[in-house]
Order: sequence, then C-alpha cells, then structure tokens
Amino acid sequence: MTARALKTAGLVERHAPLAIAGLILFLPLIAIDPGTWMVLAVAGLAMGMMIFLMASGLTLVFGLMDVLNFAHGAFVAVGAYLATGLLAPGGPFHDMLGISLLGDVGAMLLSILVACVVAGILGLAFERIIVRRVYGAHLRQILITVGGLIVAEQLITVIWGPDPIPLPKPETLRGSIFFGDIAVER
Repeated sequence: MTARALKTAGLVERHAPLAIAGLILFLPLIAIDPGTWMVLAVAGLAMGMMIFLMASGLTLVFGLMDVLNFAHGAFVAVGAYLATGLLAPGGPFHDMLGISLLGDVGAMLLSILVACVVAGILGLAFERIIVRRVYGAHLRQILITVGGLIVAEQLITVIWGPDPIPLPKPETLRGSIFFGDIAVER
C-alpha cells in the first residue's frame, strides 16, 4: 500500500464511529412528516438567529475591549422586558396594536428601538462607571460583571415582578403562512 492509501484508510477508520453516530442520530428524521420537519427547521433557524445576535454582541465586546462581560445577557433581558412592557396591555404602544399590519409592525419596531436604546445606555453606563476601572485585570472583570449580572437580574425581578408577562400576539400576526403542506408562523 502507498502512503496515501494508508493515510486514507486511517482517516476512514478514525471517523467511521462518528459517521455511524451521525447516521443513527438522523434516522428519526426519516419517520418525521416533511411538513413537520420544515416547521421545526424554520423555528430552529429563528431561535438560532436570536442566539447568534446575542453571541455576536458578546464576541464583539470581548474581541474589541478584551472584557468578558457576564452581564451582557442581563442587558439583553432588560431590553426584552422593556419591549414587552411597552407592548403589553397598559403600555404606551399597546393602542397601536390590532389596527392594521402596518400598525402592528410599527409598534413592534418602535418598542424594539426604544428597548435597544435604553439597554445600550445601561450597558454604556455599566462600562463607563464600573468595568472601565478593571481593564486588564481579568479576574476582577469576571467578578465585577457577574456582580452586575446578579444586580441586573434582581432589578428585573423588582421592576417587572417574578411572574411571566403575558404578551398576546396581535390579530394581524396570528396564524400561519402556508407553502404547500408547510406552515410557517407569522
């Protein structure tokens, strides 16, 4: 055997268990209805995009500032709670909902904009007042940002309460869009 053939045989031998495990994991997909599989795939992509946005923000902060900010998720949560509070019944943008698709999308975009600005200002204040003092001291950064995470979590509980906040979908955004047998939520 040549050296190339031996190398190829070694690769196949090493990766065969991984290939078999992958096939076993994907076998249940054969039994799933294609429409259900596609709905789950679209939902998974949507969730993955949200996680990507949060992770890319964390990566950007770590890459540019060399700060591992454990409070990053808390600022995302503050923005989410704020946007929900603006759209919930009794909130300032709730009256814009249900009028038309344009009103619903406008109210959501406006609440997202306000939430992003407020969360950004809180993050900037946290960085300027607290984190800036510990640049270069990684252990202190971790301790400070974990402390900020705990404080932010407790403030969320104090301001919005411990119970989930219901936010029903507006009528114009309820239901699904059908592509043949595949239903994608609006």
